[in-house]
Amino acid sequence: MSTPIHRQEGFFHTLAAAVLIIAVSLTTSYFKNSLSTEYVNIKIYGNLGIIIAIGLILKWKYIPEVTGGITFLACTFIFISFFFANTQHFLQLIALLIVLIIITYLLLFNTKVKAFQNSK
Repeated sequence: MSTPIHRQEGFFHTLAAAVLIIAVSLTTSYFKNSLSTEYVNIKIYGNLGIIIAIGLILKWKYIPEVTGGITFLACTFIFISFFFANTQHFLQLIALLIVLIIITYLLLFNTKVKAFQNSK
């Protein structure tokens, strides 16, 4: 008999990554005034955030690697945007960058998430 999904090693780390992905997706989609300027409109994951989170929980193949790569690129672009951002958006960009770094770590470098994704 197989173990329930919530008792498998790495489930809570994967769930944390999924919740953070949904939070970033909803925040950048629906609270545009806090992160957008007249020149920059930041939208990470778009409407695919919920589908990506479901794919992480259901252990779809290559979802952690692809999402981690997209998140790493988003981290790079957010870091570059520090040089062009207004001072009023600086704290929001730092908070977004910290959350994206946490997501990148969980998806690409955390051994528990990899163990969860590789388990049957």
